[in-house]
Amino acid sequence: MALIHNPNSEYTATPRQVLVANPHLRGTPYDRHVALIVEGGRTGFRGVVVNDAFRRSLVASQKAPEAAPKSRLDVPEPIELRVIEWAPGKLEDEIRSGVWMPTSTTFEAVLASDDELWASLVRSIGRGVLREALGIQKFPADVRTN
Repeated sequence: MALIHNPNSEYTATPRQVLVANPHLRGTPYDRHVALIVEGGRTGFRGVVVNDAFRRSLVASQKAPEAAPKSRLDVPEPIELRVIEWAPGKLEDEIRSGVWMPTSTTFEAVLASDDELWASLVRSIGRGVLREALGIQKFPADVRTN
């Protein structure tokens, strides 16, 4: 699950935890969304929608020369951050009801991905479920050759 128990608070977000919206939510506000949890605890959780503009901006800032000091506001292009705020218990409810699917991917892998991020993460989750349930060790590149 995306949330881990911490004795000092009800729940704590796993650092840089990536959540994927369920594929059955087409046409809803969750449609094809990927979210990054940035903070959380007793007062709820806060996340950022990971879209292409957000990813490009972070990748560009990582590639910039580090010789010159930068302020936190120096970004290659202005981006609109879409922030999601969950009241206490709301994110846990959304995960239990299947709105969000927690991933085991790292945020670094999300930044490095050139694929359509949401679809790639959904496929990854599906393969993980099949591996575990059916004992499949390796998937062929093209399932038609199976």
